[in-house]
Amino acid sequence: MSDSTAGRTRLRSFRAFTFVIYFGLVLIALLVTGALSYQQNQRAMLSFIQDTNRQYVEQTGRLLDSILFEVSYSSAALATNAEVAAFLRPMADDERQSSVEADVESLLRFVVSTIRTATTAYVYSAASDRISTNNGTTDAPIYHDNEWLSGISDMSSSSPRFEFRRVVTFQENLLSITRRIESNQGLIGAVAINIPVESIRRTLGSFRVDGTEEFLIVSRDGSVLFSFSDEHLAQQRDQVGPVADAPFSQESESQMFGLTYVVSRGETAFEENLQTLRTYLIVLVVAVSLIGSTLALVLSSIAHRPIREIVATIEDPDHVSRATWSEDIQFIENTIVKSIASNRDLEGRLADRIESLRETTYIALQLQLNPHFLHNTLESLYWSSLETNAADGPVPSSLLSLSRMLRLVLDAEEMAVPLQSEIDLTKHYTDILTARFPGLVSVAWDVPEELTERLVPKLLLQPLVENAFYHGIKPLRRPGRIRIACRREGDEMVIGVDDDGVGIDREVLESIQAEMESEIHITSKHIGVLNVAQRLKILFGERGRISITSAAGNGTSVVVHVPEQPAAVTIG
Repeated sequence: MSDSTAGRTRLRSFRAFTFVIYFGLVLIALLVTGALSYQQNQRAMLSFIQDTNRQYVEQTGRLLDSILFEVSYSSAALATNAEVAAFLRPMADDERQSSVEADVESLLRFVVSTIRTATTAYVYSAASDRISTNNGTTDAPIYHDNEWLSGISDMSSSSPRFEFRRVVTFQENLLSITRRIESNQGLIGAVAINIPVESIRRTLGSFRVDGTEEFLIVSRDGSVLFSFSDEHLAQQRDQVGPVADAPFSQESESQMFGLTYVVSRGETAFEENLQTLRTYLIVLVVAVSLIGSTLALVLSSIAHRPIREIVATIEDPDHVSRATWSEDIQFIENTIVKSIASNRDLEGRLADRIESLRETTYIALQLQLNPHFLHNTLESLYWSSLETNAADGPVPSSLLSLSRMLRLVLDAEEMAVPLQSEIDLTKHYTDILTARFPGLVSVAWDVPEELTERLVPKLLLQPLVENAFYHGIKPLRRPGRIRIACRREGDEMVIGVDDDGVGIDREVLESIQAEMESEIHITSKHIGVLNVAQRLKILFGERGRISITSAAGNGTSVVVHVPEQPAAVTIG
């Protein structure tokens, strides 16, 4: 072999070796970068899905809590209703029984019509073994839906029971809220309100973005009360396949009931995104391999070209690469700008929802008081009408006071009203008290004239005076006194409501104070003082506060601190 041929052979071998080195470096760098990018994007997508699911289950849990609270509250109201109580008692008079059953049916129809998700409501009388529903009344043993009665004997009377039921007669899946009713003699009946599973599905359906996602309501014992899939209903949670997949499942505990909300979604989107990413990386590897091989070939060729060609190439050796980098930077910048704009939009919508929730919570707390004090007032009117027959007796006077109270409560749309309006409202209420319990309570006022136009939260004084009477004066069995005094301290108005009643035990007082310092929530215990405390917290934050001092047998003193101006919020 001649030297020239051998030299050309060595030159080709060297060019091939150079090409392999360049191409190998490019390919290894590409594969390493692609693998790292794939793993990072996989983790980022999974983290995003988990965060999204966590927010979704918490938001949806709050929605379900509000729905179930509405039903639970209605069942509690039915359990204490006078018409229901009459139905539960044994009756020998058929005509009287027929009238009572008609009243209960009408009441149940009203309850069902006011609850957006419920379709049926039942009241069971153990004495007569009959079930009254919004569709009629019949004997319990022959009613088409009586299986729920078998478990009421094991229930606790203090809390509702949530259970999934399938009514075979109508092929209907229900979420039932059952409440036991008992007296000193034991079980006397029960109340049940039924929510069709399809109704909850329609409510949550607007939140679904993927038909494969799953949402569960799980009871304390792990039984599935609600699912988008019929086959998962009544199963144990660990038997539901999609929800058992931890990477795509998130859960939230109910804030009001012993329930767990579980969501599993995003697996399909995750797999689709991963497939898209894999396809993109394969295309990128092929494309860059072609470019890399071309580049390696060019570089290996350049290494063997004359200096003139090397210099010419050095003047603009990488124009394609520079263009590629420019496009990548532009792509990244556009992506960041879009992400920032999207985050700001989400923050704005979240702020709007938080403000809406704040106003809604305040309204709910304020409106909660209306039925509370009206119940006691109407009860007073009822007993007064039984105790007197005089035409000018306490009933007409009480009715007039109640009418004026209703006008003051319902006419004003603002959350804040002048102090004089609150005084007028409370005086109408105390007039009703003195008519119902003559000689049992006296009320003294100490309000400077210059404070009567100061704005205070609506329904501030009446709940405190009501608490003072019913929990302080009435249990005395002797005449008592309530004193309301107002004074100015700096930019605050301080309102005191004192009574010389039975006082409050230390343990009970500590419990009330702990409730007042807790997060804002709606409760059925100590409605008056807790409601006022939480509304003050919503309007003024830590500046609006209530303090209570009391001891058993020594009366109670409630002091309210109202800042200069309440929040200007209008209802309606």
